[in-house]
Amino acid sequence: MTVPSRRRANPRAMRRARSVVAALAPLILTTSLTACVVKQEVAPIPATGAVTQNPSAAQPGSLAPPGPAAQPGSPAQPGSKTPSGSKAPSGSTATSRSTASSQQVTTAVAQTYSSRTLRINGSYDLLDVESLTADETKTGTITASKVVTSGAPASFHWEDCAGGEVQGYLDLTATLNSATGDITVSGAAGYYEGKSCGVTNDRGWRPISLTIPRGGSMNRTVTMGDANGHVLIDLNLYNE
Repeated sequence: MTVPSRRRANPRAMRRARSVVAALAPLILTTSLTACVVKQEVAPIPATGAVTQNPSAAQPGSLAPPGPAAQPGSPAQPGSKTPSGSKAPSGSTATSRSTASSQQVTTAVAQTYSSRTLRINGSYDLLDVESLTADETKTGTITASKVVTSGAPASFHWEDCAGGEVQGYLDLTATLNSATGDITVSGAAGYYEGKSCGVTNDRGWRPISLTIPRGGSMNRTVTMGDANGHVLIDLNLYNE
């Protein structure tokens, strides 16, 4: 049996193959590395209907990540508290002191009234009843103006006679309340009857007492009479 002889490799072809492999080796290596990088950078595409979750978003029931720390000098957020031990800006103390010093304390001073004027504007009616002749009457006005000073009462007197027998009298004293400006009037009205004017046959008296507020007025009517006659006095008093 004849054994075929082995073909000997062509040395020239071998050298040519080695040179080709050596030339193609860098290109093959670069292509492999590029394919690996592209494979790593391309993210996998999620399946249809899947929801991509944002890792940074807080999940239901989970605690939100702590917010950024406040920078020095940044304004406080609503609802935030000043850290313990912190101090207010130096300008705030000066502003508070300036505001406090600018506020003036006003003390109320009670007003007093040293004097007021009592003005009297009234009328009267006197009747003298006669048994043999006709009755005699007399009417007129009563006017006066008195300055009333605090601590110094002012007095007023009026009188008149009708028919030579019936007389009407009026005696008043006015005092001033310096704290309120009110004028208090006190006194009496009188009715006299006699054989002539000036005879003090007392037929009756009517007390008068009233307080007139500052800037106000009051009225007082007095009626006195009997079978011999009457005295009617109508007074309007003003505190001016």
